[in-house]
Amino acid sequence: MEADIFENLPIDEIINAMIPIYQRHLTKGDIEGLVAFYSTPTGQKLLKELPEISKEGMQVAIPIAQKLVRDAERRVDEELAQMQKESDSHKKNQTQQN
Repeated sequence: MEADIFENLPIDEIINAMIPIYQRHLTKGDIEGLVAFYSTPTGQKLLKELPEISKEGMQVAIPIAQKLVRDAERRVDEELAQMQKESDSHKKNQTQQN
């Protein structure tokens, strides 16, 4: 399935959609500097290593992000429970007053 997705990926369409974004953020001189950098041995090494760096980075970032999401969900659940408790208490007080 992955091979099929990448085989049918509209690369030209993606590149054409990305060009204006790069144009807004980088000058021609910036691009020339990047080309010069990536032509160096260090730039070539970075290009070679970047996929593995990204993969390893995601492996460490995902568990951290998942923990943040779980913590946020827990806080929301606690707040909802507190709100429900307050609402029930308010309804009970109103019933007793009537």
